[in-house]
Amino acid sequence: QYKTLEEFLERITDKDLNKKSLDALSRSGAMDCFEYDRGVLLANMENMLFFTREHREKETRNQDSLFFGSQIDIGSKVSMKDAEFVTEEQKLDWEKNLLGIYLSSHPFTNFQKELTGSIELISSLEEADRDKTLLIGGVLSGFKKMTTKKGSQMLFAHIQDTSGSVELLVFPKTYEATKDIWLENAVVLIKGKTSREVGDNKLFVESVMAINKDNFHDVYKQIAYGITANNFNVQEKKQKWVKIFLTLEEAKEKGAKLKTLFNKKGGEYTVYVQIGNQTIKFLYITFDEDLKNNLEELVGIDRIQFQN
Repeated sequence: QYKTLEEFLERITDKDLNKKSLDALSRSGAMDCFEYDRGVLLANMENMLFFTREHREKETRNQDSLFFGSQIDIGSKVSMKDAEFVTEEQKLDWEKNLLGIYLSSHPFTNFQKELTGSIELISSLEEADRDKTLLIGGVLSGFKKMTTKKGSQMLFAHIQDTSGSVELLVFPKTYEATKDIWLENAVVLIKGKTSREVGDNKLFVESVMAINKDNFHDVYKQIAYGITANNFNVQEKKQKWVKIFLTLEEAKEKGAKLKTLFNKKGGEYTVYVQIGNQTIKFLYITFDEDLKNNLEELVGIDRIQFQN
């Protein structure tokens, strides 16, 4: 292992070091241990190569001296100019392209931390109930289009979060409505349904939404209260809904208990919680007699409206 950038440049042989190899080493993160940003390394490749050539020339000139084999100009440093730092997204993109894997982190890591409890880990899908609607998120890859007998296009793809990956199946109607989102390395949230067949771990996509650091906080405000919100292209059955009316003080006091009650997904009800002039929406709730009784006990029968 090399302790410094200078030691690396002095010890590596000329034939193994050129602009192309330095570029790949810098972009892939192999030189992160030298504590220079990858953008700085890329901007200083000529300086690094000059340092290496100069070191070799000095070695040659001194090869007959008493100090043959010792380090030449101990303490000499590469002249490194300032440069713009590379974004985390760009680093991860380089790692995936050059190494085939994400090395330093994962594009979905920060989103996944914020969404803990609101989405399923992909690694848990194998044990999930069959024919169950759920939310996952991650990075898209591995697209394969197919044409149906009717001439419509459907899509197979993969999505990966920090825990694993799963195959996605996008039927023609959904694909046609969302085709602009299906891009390599896009970070998305997906609502889908598990297969009815045991052992088939594909997820059948019902809706998909691209997220990024600019729109994520708006999405998160809604997801934090339930499974999803207006940002998704969801076909709701509006004839089945529940409305709950709360003051801000009541919401602070009872909000956590309400969220717990709405954990039973897979149903056909949309629940609207009205807090002053703000409405929070919970989708695909199973509204049965138990939930009705629990809601009446928690907020009072006069604060609830529902329609079957």
